[in-house]
Amino acid sequence: MSSDRDGDTLKTEKLTIFQTSLALVAANIGGGILGMPFALYHLGLYAGLAACLVLALLNHYSNMMYLKVKDMTPRRNESIYEIAYLLIGRPSIFFVCIVMFLSNYGCCLMYYMVIGQTIYSLILQSLIDTNAETT
Repeated sequence: MSSDRDGDTLKTEKLTIFQTSLALVAANIGGGILGMPFALYHLGLYAGLAACLVLALLNHYSNMMYLKVKDMTPRRNESIYEIAYLLIGRPSIFFVCIVMFLSNYGCCLMYYMVIGQTIYSLILQSLIDTNAETT
């Protein structure tokens, strides 16, 4: 994002819907490229594929439930927060915020753990290969 000063006003450029979509896709694909091989390595091929299938089905089911509930609301609320407020009341907004925060924090934490282990492994392998060549 860039900003320009014109007199006393500060103008900031916002991302377009297309740019935002590309950023989200890039983040998800990047996490998938790092996370999927790591998970399959630790689970094994059959258990890893089964876990991927189960998670894909659960994800599809939850998305379909969200779309059905969204269509059933009288004012066609789009936000998960609005739907939760309509169904449960004010405390649901805090609950949804906490769940979303913990989910995103967990994803970021796992992403950095995978990056850290990968970099550690690469450094360790390069040091072992370097020492093996010099002896």
